[in-house]
Amino acid sequence: GAGRRQPVHAGDVADAVISVLNRESTFGKIYPLPGGEVLSYASLVGRVFDKCGLPARILKLPKGVFRLFLSTLGLLPGLRFLSPDMAERQDQHLDFDYREASLDFDYEPRKLTLSAD
Repeated sequence: GAGRRQPVHAGDVADAVISVLNRESTFGKIYPLPGGEVLSYASLVGRVFDKCGLPARILKLPKGVFRLFLSTLGLLPGLRFLSPDMAERQDQHLDFDYREASLDFDYEPRKLTLSAD
């Protein structure tokens, strides 16, 4: 998939919540709270494989073939969570601008790290 991802650290979300609790200027507003790094879907998957010490093996299929594959696997017990919609989501851009949060309460998310910190 060509979709962009911006994984966020739970600690950054928790810090943001604490930061806005007593800031009346933020009351009633909605802020996107993405992570500090934009990655392609393939790059994100590659980082996970790297962290696991495994070579990244990404098989690229035409979307129609992948949808059919997911539909078929989704019929099997234990794999019913698989859906052809998963193929569509891989192409969705899930990256967001956090400038307003940065201005309103100094939100500065960290880049993706796959560790226990």
